[in-house]
Amino acid sequence: MNAVESVFVGVFEAHFDLMGQVILPHGKTGGVYATPADMADYFGKKARRACMVALKENRWDGTVESGIPQGMTPPALNESEVTQEE
Repeated sequence: MNAVESVFVGVFEAHFDLMGQVILPHGKTGGVYATPADMADYFGKKARRACMVALKENRWDGTVESGIPQGMTPPALNESEVTQEE
């Protein structure tokens, strides 16, 4: 279990009655998460993927302090997804 999973599992365990109804698996998966640990596992994997992509795209050098990634630059905004408010 990584640090992200540890944080989320505590929140999801404390509030699973609410979170289990509004945080749902990806549309291709369907259904609901069976346990708070399942929900936390998803977010832990998402965090790992974000770190790996940031490394691959040279947006992060892998620096970690006290278990927290340092200096990771967010990905650039995809201009094709930007909507303008009038």
